[in-house]
Amino acid sequence: MPRAGKRAMPNFPQAMQADMVRGKQKDDYYAEVVRKSLFEACEAVAGTRQAEQHREHIRVAADCVYFAASAVTGAPLLGEEFSDLTAVNNADMSPVSRMQRLAFVLLHVVFPFAFKSTCS
Repeated sequence: MPRAGKRAMPNFPQAMQADMVRGKQKDDYYAEVVRKSLFEACEAVAGTRQAEQHREHIRVAADCVYFAASAVTGAPLLGEEFSDLTAVNNADMSPVSRMQRLAFVLLHVVFPFAFKSTCS
């Protein structure tokens, strides 16, 4: 029985590996577009030397922008939309919440950067 305020999720088939790979490739492509655009903007404002010195920070900021934009709005990532995929919870097959998507951004982008920064 569905909880109050939540719609029952239809029982969709699980995604095939090829769909997941295409979705990941599409996300990687658009994340790289955001990285390049942000780097070029930083380069134009601060100069090439400063942009190169902070390349890793710019990469993390760009990835946060790309992934968090989806998390905050509740919209699917471009790769999910392109491949017609939906992120769901394993337990009840309900769509993931915004908080879960934000946790994904933290664990996927911020945590590895912070870990690498503290260990080096």
